[in-house]
Amino acid sequence: MSPETSEVAAINRLSDSESPPASPENPMESVGSYLRRVRESKGYTLDRMAATTRIQRPILEALEEEQFAQLPQLVFTKGFLRTYARALELDEEDVLRRFLETAHPFYAQKEIEQQRVRMQQEEARRQKRSKAILIGIAACMVLGLLWLFPTRHQPDTPSTPPSNSSPLLAEPKSEPAEPLPSSSSATEAHDVRPQPTPSSGTSSPSSTPSLSTSPSSPTSPARHSDSASDVISLPQRLQLEANELTWVVVQADDGERQEALLKPGERATWYARDHFTLTLGNAGGVTVTLNGKTLKPFGKPGVVVRDIVLPPS
Repeated sequence: MSPETSEVAAINRLSDSESPPASPENPMESVGSYLRRVRESKGYTLDRMAATTRIQRPILEALEEEQFAQLPQLVFTKGFLRTYARALELDEEDVLRRFLETAHPFYAQKEIEQQRVRMQQEEARRQKRSKAILIGIAACMVLGLLWLFPTRHQPDTPSTPPSNSSPLLAEPKSEPAEPLPSSSSATEAHDVRPQPTPSSGTSSPSSTPSLSTSPSSPTSPARHSDSASDVISLPQRLQLEANELTWVVVQADDGERQEALLKPGERATWYARDHFTLTLGNAGGVTVTLNGKTLKPFGKPGVVVRDIVLPPS
């Protein structure tokens, strides 16, 4: 319980027990009019009383006008009342009882408002905690789904897509896709580089990146066609190697965004003419290498970072 709350409780007790009962024949004069009447009967001005008591005149005016909202905290107000009563040669306890009787409705209403504010603050804290719990549960569910269904985001063996799909995600129609090496071989590495589909009237490679994935075991010579070598000759080369399960989204230049879910030990490579835009679902779980230079981690494990431009403009 705050000091002001205990003071309000004291007002309630004093107003119920110590104040003399008021009756129509002998009503108790309010504290403000009582102080003003006594001061004027003695011929004292507010300026003189302020100089005598060393209490600021606005406080004396607030006491006589019963403007309780303009007064300081209750403990200080009671001290001012005692000083003012002594200066007017009045009974301090009588003046204090009059004040408690007169100010009781104001402080009771003030206590109600303070309780309402405390309840609103507590409700806001509860809602904030509930929101944080819901966000945590949702994040756990998303991570669980990504762990249970990783094949939706893994780069797969390229196959011939429809004609309107990205040309760099398919092998040329005239050549069958090469099978991946057997997963039972621990010493062989596989390098899958989707190649652009030839189109009429274009002889230069596309600026959209070529995606390659390989485990962290020693790599064998890469197998790619002439068009794949043209893609690899693009000036910007980005390689991601997963240390932990990591979801990534890579956009080369202004091309389409490509998603991948990399398991620990897997690598993926992209090529571009100018820049990459990178999103990492686990900033501390992947090693980023740009043009052969390993970059510092973009965050702690488990932290999601979005729209990283490489190389920086």
